[in-house]
Amino acid sequence: MLDGKLLIGGKWKTCDRKFESLNPATGDVIGIACLAGSKEITEAVKEAKLAQKSWKKTDISERTKFLP
Repeated sequence: MLDGKLLIGGKWKTCDRKFESLNPATGDVIGIACLAGSKEITEAVKEAKLAQKSWKKTDISERTKFLP
């Protein structure tokens, strides 16, 4: 089951608001997701901009290793 955390800047972060995803057939909880607020979104955008600086310098052959 998903534990309801956010991955921001390569680190797992907890959040204040969460959402339970239910199995419609049984009503059982199958996962918990974070509902990111403005604080988490601002932090994620900041981290993404920082990561992009090094990512754009990464050779295409290295980038393809991260694709499924």
